[in-house]
Amino acid sequence: MVYPFYQVFTSNANGMFYFNGTSTTPEVLLFGNYLLVRGFGFSTSISSSEYPVIMNSTTGAIAATTLAPITSVESDGYGDFAYISQVPISGSFYSFLVTKIPTSRYTRSRPTCP
Repeated sequence: MVYPFYQVFTSNANGMFYFNGTSTTPEVLLFGNYLLVRGFGFSTSISSSEYPVIMNSTTGAIAATTLAPITSVESDGYGDFAYISQVPISGSFYSFLVTKIPTSRYTRSRPTCP
């Protein structure tokens, strides 16, 4: 029996996709980052109900959104597929996460004139 699974690779500043499988820290995705989504062990084509979901946390998730394709889904006909998606830059998922960004403690001091 084959259990389907996904891999998600984020893009760096040069547009290259990478995955750090040896890191002990969580992967970080930035708003607007392009994502390469790969799946293995699915039926010959993937349906929209099978697209992976991105969440703000793996424990006590509050916000989630589907990683829908922004390109065509490429499939080999044997259960493997790949497509490009994007971390949302608008909508409810984005709006929720923006509220969790800590405010800056930076204060601009005004120069005083003698």
